[in-house]
Amino acid sequence: MQKLQFNDFSGGLTDRTLPGQHNMYSVADNMLIEHDKSIYSRDGFDIYSNTAYQLTAAERVAKLINFNKDSELLAVQNKQLQYLSAGAWTNLLGPTTNKAFNTNTAASLIDQAQWNQHLYLASDSGDPVIKYYRDSGAVARMRTAGLPKPSVTNNYQTTQGTNDVDDPLKITAAIALAVDIKTQLQAHVNDYGVSPAAHIAQDLAVYNALNALTTPTNLATLITYTKALRTQYNAHVADARLSLTAQVYHIEVSDLGSAGSSTGIKDPILNILADTSTPSDVNLDTCDEVIRVLNNLRTIYNLHALAPITHNNATQTSAGWGAHLVTVAQIDTAATTPATVANLNTFLNYVNYLKAEYNAHAANVGPTSFMHAQADSLNYVRIADATDLCTGVALLGCLYYHYGQHIEKANAQLDPASLIRPFYTPTQQMTYIFKGDVTNGNATIANVTPDPSTFVLPNGYFVAKRTSDITSPYTNWRGNDLFALNATVSSKTATTIVMSSVATGTTGTYTFAFHWNGIHTDVERSTSAVLTSSGASKAFLDIFDPFLEDLSSCGLLATTIAGYFKAHEISGLTAITEEELLNGAYGIVQPRKNTTYYAPITDSGTSEYLPPHVPNSVAASLNTNTFFFPSLTTLNNIFARSIADSGVGYFEAGLTVANYLYKQTYRYAYTVGTKTFVDESEPSNILSVQSFVSPADATSGSTTWADYIGIAGIPVLTNASNQNWDTSVLTKRFYRTIGDGTVYYLAKEVSNATTSLQDFMDDTNLILQESLYTNGGVVGNGLPPSAKFIHVVDNRMYYATGRLLYQSLSDDPDSVPSTFFDTFDEDITGLSSTRSNLVVFTAQNVYRVDGVFDELGQGFMRHEKIFDTTGNVAPYSPVKTDVGVFFLGKNGVYYTDGFQCFRITQNHDTFTSYVETTGQKNAVQGVYNQLEKKLYFVIKSTDSLSAPDMLAVYDIHFGVKVDAVPNTKFSGGFDAYTGFNPTSLCVFSALLVYGDSDGYILKQTPGVYVDRLKNTGVAATSWDYRAVLWDFKTCNEDFGSPNFRKYFTRLNTEFEQYTNISVQIRSDADKGRIISDLPIIRSRKLLDWGDSKIDWTSSVYTAKSGGVIDEFRRFKGDGSLRSNYRAIEFRNAYCVIAASDQMGNINVTNISANLWALTLINTPTIKWPLYSVGYFVRINSVDYPITVRTSDSVVRVSDSGLAPLSVQSNIEYEIWGYPKNEKVNLNNFDINYEFLGQLQKDYGGTTTTDGGENA
Repeated sequence: MQKLQFNDFSGGLTDRTLPGQHNMYSVADNMLIEHDKSIYSRDGFDIYSNTAYQLTAAERVAKLINFNKDSELLAVQNKQLQYLSAGAWTNLLGPTTNKAFNTNTAASLIDQAQWNQHLYLASDSGDPVIKYYRDSGAVARMRTAGLPKPSVTNNYQTTQGTNDVDDPLKITAAIALAVDIKTQLQAHVNDYGVSPAAHIAQDLAVYNALNALTTPTNLATLITYTKALRTQYNAHVADARLSLTAQVYHIEVSDLGSAGSSTGIKDPILNILADTSTPSDVNLDTCDEVIRVLNNLRTIYNLHALAPITHNNATQTSAGWGAHLVTVAQIDTAATTPATVANLNTFLNYVNYLKAEYNAHAANVGPTSFMHAQADSLNYVRIADATDLCTGVALLGCLYYHYGQHIEKANAQLDPASLIRPFYTPTQQMTYIFKGDVTNGNATIANVTPDPSTFVLPNGYFVAKRTSDITSPYTNWRGNDLFALNATVSSKTATTIVMSSVATGTTGTYTFAFHWNGIHTDVERSTSAVLTSSGASKAFLDIFDPFLEDLSSCGLLATTIAGYFKAHEISGLTAITEEELLNGAYGIVQPRKNTTYYAPITDSGTSEYLPPHVPNSVAASLNTNTFFFPSLTTLNNIFARSIADSGVGYFEAGLTVANYLYKQTYRYAYTVGTKTFVDESEPSNILSVQSFVSPADATSGSTTWADYIGIAGIPVLTNASNQNWDTSVLTKRFYRTIGDGTVYYLAKEVSNATTSLQDFMDDTNLILQESLYTNGGVVGNGLPPSAKFIHVVDNRMYYATGRLLYQSLSDDPDSVPSTFFDTFDEDITGLSSTRSNLVVFTAQNVYRVDGVFDELGQGFMRHEKIFDTTGNVAPYSPVKTDVGVFFLGKNGVYYTDGFQCFRITQNHDTFTSYVETTGQKNAVQGVYNQLEKKLYFVIKSTDSLSAPDMLAVYDIHFGVKVDAVPNTKFSGGFDAYTGFNPTSLCVFSALLVYGDSDGYILKQTPGVYVDRLKNTGVAATSWDYRAVLWDFKTCNEDFGSPNFRKYFTRLNTEFEQYTNISVQIRSDADKGRIISDLPIIRSRKLLDWGDSKIDWTSSVYTAKSGGVIDEFRRFKGDGSLRSNYRAIEFRNAYCVIAASDQMGNINVTNISANLWALTLINTPTIKWPLYSVGYFVRINSVDYPITVRTSDSVVRVSDSGLAPLSVQSNIEYEIWGYPKNEKVNLNNFDINYEFLGQLQKDYGGTTTTDGGENA
């Protein structure tokens, strides 16, 4: 006889079984291949633990994860990430009690990647990627990966993008502003009559026109409405710009030129017309153009309403001043949130200080050290201090007007021709010139010429200047040193002028200049103090942009006015030099820093100079008459600090405006173990603010501003239902540039709950702070995309969504710049890697990705196609191993090392059926046991199943070759058991662990050769056990010649003895023509210690272990001895487990319908087998299933659907079933055969032509 030996089972499963290679096989269920190429039955699956056998819900386990190299086992189920706490599965919630995934369902698919003791999880539901870690206190934490870019976005941005015309939010905001302008303007023009009303008469035409307007509802009606507002505003304000006699509603003196002349009319203070000169202003085609016009209207209307001189309010104290202001905010189409607030405190302090200083100047009179003959009370500025930018500009306007009136009185010089200059009316002159005789000690000026009685010289005029030489220039006349500074005209006759006090000077004849207003002592000759046109008629808008947000213009305006004022105040004074101060001149012992000291210019004798302001006595002590500016008292009152301490005079320095840029980030720091990790978001868009630069605050150190830049409306980061940021701990950082700078430094770090802040840090200190990480061109830490697939290679995380592949920054998986991506031609279906090569899968192709981006955004990612026969069709099948990546293609398992790709399986047709539908493809998950060099894939064999039902197993210990990696499978067994439903796998502590469709967690336990019998109706700890049903079948062997029949005699087997075995051998002749069961091979050489059916008190039984089982079986003479092909199948034997001749007889009693109790008679010596459930008790040739083992002596059976049982006593029986706790290791087997002859015969008949068979 010839012999064919089978001792190599490393070929794997194949669909090509006729004929097949004899090291390959058609069935290998619940089998594994030993390194010596023998084949053995797998170990059993037990519940994970007595307390952690099921997740928190009885539904599919989406993902099992071995976290941090066997540190702990984690699971994802539906929306929950779960971990083990006190031995039980616990749902991990985020900081605000959100679940890990908000939109997940029980069917959602999860991908995972690990880095540096962090777990990252992505879902196909579109939820954000989350990360898991244990903090420094070993507390489990779950957070959304990365941090969002702070929401500094267009306030009016909608899903319609930048289409301004159709943006409904913009239009809505513009309508609200337009309606408020109309409402306030209408109320303003209707404010008339009894003081303190704004106007002397009602502007009825404008009122009626506004009253007729209909509230707009869309862009078209808004355009019409806005044009009407602009027209009616201009019509009203035009009245305030007319000459005094032409005004109907307003009272402002607009014409400061010559009396009766209209040529001197200038733009009145704060009364600004809306521009209609440009085409965009006329047409208003877009929403942005309308908004620009409305913003302008809002500004100039509020300035007009704040103009006290214009509105029946010359004293500027009326309660009606500033009424009817538009309060709806301006619309900034580039508005940002949060909104920066300029450092207005400095500006407001400054203009309010100017008001106080000017009023002090106007009120300052002799005979004290300074300044006027009498107070200029008509030109006090009486409106309230400024409180915002608009009222600040209005205050500057009033200062400008009244200063112009005040300086006019010092600027009225004599006409060289007539020595008189008419002012306002022909009969009232600014200056009168008379010649007369003065006697010391006498109040009367005698022999006056010309005749004073012919001129209107009202009482109250005073002597401003005198000269003994009428031919000398007026500017060289001496000051009044004959009469007291406050002496005025009391009366006059045709030849005399009587003064209010006696002369104290030298008796003689003099020419006198009499001033009518009695304010200044002489003409203002400083060009820096004199406005460029007559008085307040200088166009206020020449140095002012009407848009209030232009802080540079406001600062320039305030500083310019201060410059005029300062030049006027120190006119006739000379600055004391630093050397004189250091030498103690003028008695100044400790000069203050940044303060200029002034002293009066003394008489030079022949060339006289008399300033508009003089001390009481030029000859008085210079120490008591020393001037310095600004006034220390005023500064102390306004700013509550000393000039010497502050180091700078506000007035001396003027107002400096700089452009400051801010960027905000979110920052989250946490510790894992002893290592601290920091997440910082991508910086926000630039927040730009023009701000007044304030001096340092002496009370807070030299590097702190006295005033601050404010940021308001800062959004608080909150978690949506799918977000898990630690909002109570993370902080908001605000980085700022120095004035007009471009480099950002940390100016402020605040809690997330903070909605506004004040930045006091000056530039000197700022540049010493931490620099923003994006300085120097480093890209921002973008938020990871909501990816379907994630993978870590070389400390970079890759995220795949759709056709896009994103790369994180190196060593920072949470930071994904938006420009770090590569685009593929098809949707990505998986990610993996080999060594440092990222592998990207689509359903059609396999790619290797070359290149990376660096932190500066330089570099590239470029994909190279390495295989186009198939891609990865099962999204979560790729498994990374130490030799390469394995994945499911359209017809088998494939391998790639990043450069080549090929299939490793031969059961192509079978695998094609595993990935026919989307449900089957999505069911696949893979895992690699590195210790055992085995791959496992979850498989759903048919789509009609509700859950996966098998594992495909690949053993790469034997190498990776084309169509040649040995493979087997795990399942519930050949008895159609439906309780094996793995949905996710992992290897934990070298053990294969799976989660199933009902949330149960089971582990494969070495040395345990039974599976748990799943029963969802009871706790898993009460589950019974079932045999691991294994099945192995060879290919249909032709024994070297398919054309010859063979005669088969016997089968020789060899098994490794680990346990008792019970093996059923089947012979398959000619591919199912005759299938014969050969006699069972049973070995009871090994006894399970403690087996309940054995009397271990007897010395007959001893436990044995090890060895080899050698047995042969003859083929049956049932017509199957002769065949062309032969296949051999090995599987569990269904056989007698025990019988009454071993255990004694039983009594049968009824419990309930179809339920019977079987009680052993010979207890307690004999007991029912411990794992009885799953076995059958055969009574009278009928097998009744055991449903429960209630005690050592009693089991229950069911006769439902079987021959009915009856109450019986002392009857015989047998226990049948597949023996449990057995492991089979088939070392080899061989078949004895001989050739009989050729199966095919020569054709010797004739051929028919009628369609029948050949003869």
